[in-house]
Amino acid sequence: MNKIFIGVVILIIGTILFKFYYNDYNRANSAYENGDFHKAIQLYEKACDDNNMDACRIAGYCYDEGLGKRLNLQKAIQLYSKACDGEDMVACHNLAMMYLEGRGVKKDGKRAFEMFGTLCDNGLDIGCYSYNELKERIMLMRKIRNKK
Repeated sequence: MNKIFIGVVILIIGTILFKFYYNDYNRANSAYENGDFHKAIQLYEKACDDNNMDACRIAGYCYDEGLGKRLNLQKAIQLYSKACDGEDMVACHNLAMMYLEGRGVKKDGKRAFEMFGTLCDNGLDIGCYSYNELKERIMLMRKIRNKK
């Protein structure tokens, strides 16, 4: 009886470990590291469909940079947005940069500034950096305007 119980426990643990190590996200990471971006994107998108926000962000980055497929800013925005809604702060920063630069979306500095501020409030250092950089630019522009 004990041998059967131990066998069942080992089988369950093995199944869990197999699913953990050989899931779409981990396979996507391996493909990405090997430079097979086309395969990586497919696997990241599958993992994103299973609500893995890291996978959504990385797939968005691949589309944003044109890795493995042609550049697709609309797809990047869609994936960054999903990851940002899932509280992936790096995805939110990438999305804010797209608004700031007007890449794939209408340029919206105010929205980007607010997003950077929120990211900074939530402790993302790059969010604080971007927020402060943009704030300095705004103050400089106001100074220049006031001198005219």
